[in-house]
Amino acid sequence: MVGFAQADCGLLAEVERWRLARRLLVSMRAARSALETRPRDDSLSVALVAAAVGKGHIAIARAGRTFAYRLRGAVLTSLCRPGSSPGGALLEEPVIHVHDALAGDAYLLCTAGVVAAVPEEEMRHRLVRSTLPLGACNELVRIARRRDPTSDATAVVLRLGPTMSAECGEVS
Repeated sequence: MVGFAQADCGLLAEVERWRLARRLLVSMRAARSALETRPRDDSLSVALVAAAVGKGHIAIARAGRTFAYRLRGAVLTSLCRPGSSPGGALLEEPVIHVHDALAGDAYLLCTAGVVAAVPEEEMRHRLVRSTLPLGACNELVRIARRRDPTSDATAVVLRLGPTMSAECGEVS
């Protein structure tokens, strides 16, 4: 999974949403090119996510079998359903969701491997307990791989600070 976060990009106008989608499309093209040089393997899929944080909002762009969750206080909320194309992100256009955001919120963007292996209550517990995004990512991916060694487990955690600046960690 390719992930990146951009903080303090200002109000998420339609232009910002399209900029985010364009970045994701560039990543999708790069993934397609990389896979075209390899022998055909239907078991391969690509999951791509991007997030942009603005004044009071977060935009999440994603493609492939990816999930998004928000932790606000101690409450974990699923923000969107996974993509459903059998070829993962390579066959999809990105889906973009805009949600309200508050300082202190944490966002988990992850692959189906994490969701299949780690129940939501355990995700919530790990996100609440871990003060650093990278620590939460490490724990979630380690749990997923311990339960299913063939898992496509990847996690990106984005935590918003008091000034809405973003701290990000990613583990694949």
